[in-house]
Amino acid sequence: MDESHFKPQRTLKFTPQQVWGLEFKMENRIKRLDKIEKPKVVSIGLINEV
Repeated sequence: MDESHFKPQRTLKFTPQQVWGLEFKMENRIKRLDKIEKPKVVSIGLINEV
Protein backbone atom coordinates (compact mmCIF):
# COMPACT_ATOMS: atom_id res chain seq x y z
CA MET A 1 0.00 0.00 0.00
CA ASP A 2 2.75 2.43 0.85
CA GLU A 3 4.52 2.12 -2.51
CA SER A 4 3.35 5.65 -3.33
CA HIS A 5 4.91 6.98 -0.11
CA PHE A 6 1.58 8.08 1.32
CA LYS A 7 1.66 8.96 5.00
CA PRO A 8 -1.35 8.79 7.31
CA GLN A 9 -2.35 12.15 8.75
CA ARG A 10 -2.64 11.26 12.43
CA THR A 11 -0.52 8.14 12.93
CA LEU A 12 2.94 6.92 12.01
CA LYS A 13 1.83 3.91 9.97
CA PHE A 14 -1.22 2.54 8.20
CA THR A 15 -3.43 0.18 10.15
CA PRO A 16 -5.40 -2.60 8.45
CA GLN A 17 -8.61 -0.65 9.08
CA GLN A 18 -7.26 2.41 7.28
CA VAL A 19 -6.12 0.33 4.32
CA TRP A 20 -9.49 -1.44 4.14
CA GLY A 21 -11.30 1.91 4.32
CA LEU A 22 -9.23 3.38 1.50
CA GLU A 23 -9.78 0.30 -0.66
CA PHE A 24 -13.53 0.36 0.03
CA LYS A 25 -13.80 4.04 -0.92
CA MET A 26 -11.81 3.50 -4.11
CA GLU A 27 -14.01 0.56 -5.16
CA ASN A 28 -17.14 2.66 -4.58
CA ARG A 29 -15.65 5.51 -6.61
CA ILE A 30 -14.81 3.16 -9.49
CA LYS A 31 -18.31 1.63 -9.44
CA ARG A 32 -19.91 5.08 -9.49
CA LEU A 33 -17.77 6.23 -12.41
CA ASP A 34 -18.48 3.04 -14.37
CA LYS A 35 -22.23 3.73 -14.12
CA ILE A 36 -21.85 7.08 -15.89
CA GLU A 37 -22.37 6.59 -19.61
CA LYS A 38 -20.18 8.64 -21.88
CA PRO A 39 -22.17 10.70 -24.37
CA LYS A 40 -22.13 9.55 -27.98
CA VAL A 41 -21.59 12.17 -30.66
CA VAL A 42 -24.11 11.47 -33.41
CA SER A 43 -23.60 14.49 -35.63
CA ILE A 44 -22.07 17.92 -35.48
CA GLY A 45 -23.84 20.67 -37.32
CA LEU A 46 -21.70 23.70 -38.09
CA ILE A 47 -23.49 26.93 -38.92
CA ASN A 48 -21.63 29.61 -40.86
CA GLU A 49 -23.29 32.96 -40.34
CA VAL A 50 -22.36 35.74 -42.75
